[in-house]
Amino acid sequence: MHALRSSVLALWLCLHVSVRAWMTYRSANGLDEYEPEDRIIFVGTKWCGNGNVAEGPEDLGSLKETDACCREHDMCPDLIEAGQSKHGLTNTASYTRLNCACDEKFYNCLKNSSETGSGAVRFTYFTLLGTMCYRNEHPLICVKKGWFSCSKYELDQSQPKRYQWFDVSSNFAFPRMLT
Repeated sequence: MHALRSSVLALWLCLHVSVRAWMTYRSANGLDEYEPEDRIIFVGTKWCGNGNVAEGPEDLGSLKETDACCREHDMCPDLIEAGQSKHGLTNTASYTRLNCACDEKFYNCLKNSSETGSGAVRFTYFTLLGTMCYRNEHPLICVKKGWFSCSKYELDQSQPKRYQWFDVSSNFAFPRMLT
């Protein structure tokens, strides 16, 4: 089982790197518009991926719990599209970023699902993609650096709250979850 999990992880990592390289190429060559065939959707879902292939809001794939989590995440009311600005923040990523409350709800929904597909979606979004979310919170101070990013934060309660970016990762940088 461990060998299978390692193989799946290696395959997904190669796919992730290839997709990022393709997106960079498309962006550099003025090919930013997604065509329907460019969508990458998790098998068994219609909402888990870049966009969706559902025929409507009630249309779910065979992994209904996982797909319902992704559908709710896709419908987050507070988001910043790629290249757009809101709340004094500019999203420089090539994909949409969401309010941390939506990402936290998404994480908990996937974690509480009994379907095996939810673990793969959770791992991909919260670990492999290395995305960020935003929240109106007291400024963060990094108190411990990790290999690739800060591994421990503290809130500077002496400063006023402001919208800012937070790492979305397996160890969570959601302010409510900090110690």
